[in-house]
Amino acid sequence: MSTQKPHAISTHLIKASPEIVWKFLTDAALLNIWWLNAEKLAYKCSTDLKVFGIFRTILEHKQNKTAYDYLYLEIIPNRRLTFTSALMPDLSPGNPALAETISFDLFEIEQGTRLVPDLKAKNFSELETIASTSAHRAWIYNLTTLQKLAEQMQAEINQLKNQMPVPTRPAQP
Repeated sequence: MSTQKPHAISTHLIKASPEIVWKFLTDAALLNIWWLNAEKLAYKCSTDLKVFGIFRTILEHKQNKTAYDYLYLEIIPNRRLTFTSALMPDLSPGNPALAETISFDLFEIEQGTRLVPDLKAKNFSELETIASTSAHRAWIYNLTTLQKLAEQMQAEINQLKNQMPVPTRPAQP
């Protein structure tokens, strides 16, 4: 019997540096723009970017607020980010209905960054539920939005760099 957990991996080639992609994965203001925003719902993200820190998303719908907490497990700046809903900050079990672990691997390539998100679920039925609902479409939409925004930011930075005058040394007497 295999002990490997079911997971869904995708690959995204982003024409932006790993540093820019990392910002979109870790900066709360940027997360609020693209994370879980496919249906234009009122999500708010907050981050405490440290191992065992909390990544929280709050859905505000009408008079209700629902918080989803993830615990950061692995943080390698500009390379790898892993968080899970399977554990709480005190390391007790998390929400069993939403026990998932998400990893983002970033690889620097000539054209920018190869981003490889990996969603691990506790069992195949949970993964099938995610894949068969709008959650999967939203996930793809959100990653596509992240890609477009990161590429736009990289283009703006490149444009600013090209506009900056090249410093010259003063003439020697």
